[in-house]
Amino acid sequence: MNGSAPESRAFRPAFTAAVSTASAVAAWVFFRTGFRGVIYDSFHYLSLGRIVSSEGLWNFASRVRSYGYPLFVAAATGFSDVSDDTARRLVFASQLVIHLATAFYAARAAERAFGTPPFFYGTFAVLAANPFALIHSTELLSDSLSASLLALAFFSSLGTSHPAGRAFVAFLWAGLAVAVRPANAVVLPALALLWAFRGLLYRERILRAILPAAAAVALALLPQLASNLRWYGSWSPLPVERIYRDQVGWGMSILKYGTLVLPDRPSTLVYANPFCPPGVSSPLEFLEQRPMGYLATLALHGFALFDQDLPFTYIVNTKPAYRWPLSLLNYTYLFLCGVGMVVGLLRCRSAAAPSVKLYFSGAAVVCAAYVALYLPVAVEARFSLPVYLLLGPACVFAVAWLSQRRSGTLIALIIAGGGFLAVCVQLSLWMTRQAPLLQNLAGR
Repeated sequence: MNGSAPESRAFRPAFTAAVSTASAVAAWVFFRTGFRGVIYDSFHYLSLGRIVSSEGLWNFASRVRSYGYPLFVAAATGFSDVSDDTARRLVFASQLVIHLATAFYAARAAERAFGTPPFFYGTFAVLAANPFALIHSTELLSDSLSASLLALAFFSSLGTSHPAGRAFVAFLWAGLAVAVRPANAVVLPALALLWAFRGLLYRERILRAILPAAAAVALALLPQLASNLRWYGSWSPLPVERIYRDQVGWGMSILKYGTLVLPDRPSTLVYANPFCPPGVSSPLEFLEQRPMGYLATLALHGFALFDQDLPFTYIVNTKPAYRWPLSLLNYTYLFLCGVGMVVGLLRCRSAAAPSVKLYFSGAAVVCAAYVALYLPVAVEARFSLPVYLLLGPACVFAVAWLSQRRSGTLIALIIAGGGFLAVCVQLSLWMTRQAPLLQNLAGR
């Protein structure tokens, strides 16, 4: 995958423009396909954004929402009181531009980390054109911006120049990700581990990065702290009302959930957990009564995170024609990412370049921390979006590695990949059968 670097870079602008245009067209199709109103969480975010626009950030107050996404909505709408439809269009356009810019930055970081220009092309293509990232860019919800900010935090940490300044930038992105979506706080210690490992690899003085990193996170979370202190008397940089414990409780009996927007139908789509014993009041009690059942529940939550059976947050079609084409593409991408991560981590034990070791080790730690947060709770597939962006270079690495394998290895991996897809399809079908409402709608 080396190629001619000057020729490769000469082709880059045309390639970037072509992929960006194709991605934008696909995103516009998704924008027209999804729900076109502003309801539920979207309405709450837009209402808070209007408060920020009209009264200023100082007057922001919410027990359950952090300031980051309402501020973004206010900025995307030009701090003006626009109609709901105009707000949706402006937020969509802003999130799409940020997503494409993040994909470009990640591709440049991957090129520098792996030392070969083709990694730019592969990474930019798989990230910019990721259908699930494009779908969530169309929604007036925090998922797209949250994933972009986490990706910027991670890929900013891979460069070698100006470590103190880079630490500030990386942790500023991470702090802003927490301000947009408080659950992202789990990534902060994982990112700190990445920087500690980076210090060992590059023989940097990690203490020089601690102060800029802490200052960046404090700067990003200061508005939320000020809001909580002013309105609720709480010295917390996160929303004062925490619902994670409630979500862990719901996660015992619910494998996955969604939001339906259909006439004369309940709005909540629940995939029930058949392994949950009746009457359990805590995960510990569940674990004591049925240890294998609770472990199966955690594993199914993990699968549900990445099963894109109904990829739009607000579901207007429970039997979309694109389900299986997108699902098979999704499972193939996840398989290649898994192959890339396994091979890459094994190579990290040998004489791989420090930048390659940093990518694979850092991606493993950050993704593991992020996924672990959601394993006990009732999940939606949109929660996994940051993982898709962080593992883009691993997918490209897998393709490059496979292109150099002998036919026997390729055949074995094709068989393994086919088995992986078959298992995922069967699990997805089984999950669908756990949602009685979907079964009722299918029988109509």
